Amino acid sequence: MNIQHIRSIIKQIESAPSKVDKIIERSSYGICLTDSNGMFTTVNRAYLDIYRYSKKEVLNKHYSKVVPESDRKLLKEIKQEFLNSKSNHKKELRVHTKDNKSITVNVESIYTTVFLLPHRITFIEPVEY
Repeated sequence: MNIQHIRSIIKQIESAPSKVDKIIERSSYGICLTDSNGMFTTVNRAYLDIYRYSKKEVLNKHYSKVVPESDRKLLKEIKQEFLNSKSNHKKELRVHTKDNKSITVNVESIYTTVFLLPHRITFIEPVEY
């Protein structure tokens, strides 16, 4: 992942939070925003294409929707720490698509309060399909 590109997007969002949908739509990375409860608040087309969901299927749903069933127990244990941590996270993860296909993605998750409440802006890039 290109950290300069990610920083540029974050800077644009911080400068104009009301234009977040337009800003993230221009990126080739899959991007989602989740609130402090882990609920999707917005996603871009690239994110939806990677996971094969429609916007209606993910908005206001918990991000565990894209986590394999086998990892959900671990997710519950670390969920609040991850969601409320002010640190940024970078990982390679196995996730699953709507049709249960397992894929590997690079994930860069950035903590922000630009929307007045804590959110995470998460960038996704497939390693393999």
